[in-house]
Amino acid sequence: MKIRIFQIDHEKDENRLAFMNYDHVQSRGGVNPSIYRQVYGGTVTCGNLEEVFALCNSDKLPPGYCGEAMSVSNVIEVCGGKDKGFYFCDSVGFRPIDFDISQTNHKDMMRILIVEVGKAPYETEIIHSIHVMQSVVGGLIEPIYFEPDNDAVAWCNEEFLLYDYEPNRVIGGVLVHGTLYISGNELTNDGWDSRSLTSPQIVKYLAALAQPVLEPEDRKVFQNEENE
Repeated sequence: MKIRIFQIDHEKDENRLAFMNYDHVQSRGGVNPSIYRQVYGGTVTCGNLEEVFALCNSDKLPPGYCGEAMSVSNVIEVCGGKDKGFYFCDSVGFRPIDFDISQTNHKDMMRILIVEVGKAPYETEIIHSIHVMQSVVGGLIEPIYFEPDNDAVAWCNEEFLLYDYEPNRVIGGVLVHGTLYISGNELTNDGWDSRSLTSPQIVKYLAALAQPVLEPEDRKVFQNEENE
């Protein structure tokens, strides 16, 4: 299921609503999206909200998750399907609520594709920070430039061989081991910086990275098609 997770920003929590149940929050004016920040967005292998809760309280957090363990007062968005909507994590269970995502702090979220060993790539929204980016690959990040225009970059753990990670994909002539991710790349006044992938880029790299391990002869999928 595709989800987003929002947690109360303690610096904005003037009424001390973090970790409080639904009835208490309602008695203090109700759920206020403007004090929430997005900490994660992506696809998880869960069948219901209770399984999401268990996942976000385990030692196997989704790659790129950057927040506290899930608790009372958190809000989960289910992004599709029959249960599409927003849900408040109560003391027991979840309550459907109205929640205006545009009022939340989500401006630093970045759309990327995560590619784990032996798995198909999947879209994820992570906070644009070095700490979170390093958490995705499990250590210090190293860029791999593979597009002629440098409008996308692959990121991996720069010490993946030392950790004896399993081989993953061939990108830019490099057989990457361990988890990697693809982000957009843009030239700013301060130099090159990561950005969200565009929708066409998402479609392109989902297809290009679909196979578990790419052979060297397949590197051409990361290059502009000259014959188009």
